[in-house]
Parts: sequence; structure tokens; C-alpha cells
Amino acid sequence: MRQLTLRVDDALAERLKDAASERRQSVNTFAQSVLSAAVDPQFADGESARVRERLARAGILAATGGTPSTR
Repeated sequence: MRQLTLRVDDALAERLKDAASERRQSVNTFAQSVLSAAVDPQFADGESARVRERLARAGILAATGGTPSTR
């Protein structure tokens, strides 16, 4: 597993923390779910569908061209 360092503003960090807490998840687990939903169309549980819908409305849903690959 790789580590990713990401800088976000304070307000976004608080919203991520609050959203994770509401779901009784760590910020890391919640962020992984959101990022997976953004780039993997096979990720299809109910929460992921809601996240994908929000990302699509924001115009930031990643387009994929087939089967996800591993790196």
C-alpha cells in the first residue's frame, strides 16, 4: 500500500472529519472510499453511488476506459 500526502484547506479538512465521524469511520477510510468512488465505476454500493452522483454534478468524476488496472 502506498501513502499519499494531500493538502486541503482547513474547512475541507473539517468537513472530511465530520463526514467520517458521522459514518463512524476514520478520515483515511472515508477518503479512500470517496477516492475509489470517484475513479472506479465498479465501486457500486449505495454510499458510493451517492458520492459518484455528487462528483458527477461537480464535474470531477473520472472517466475510465474499461477494466481498472492495478499498479
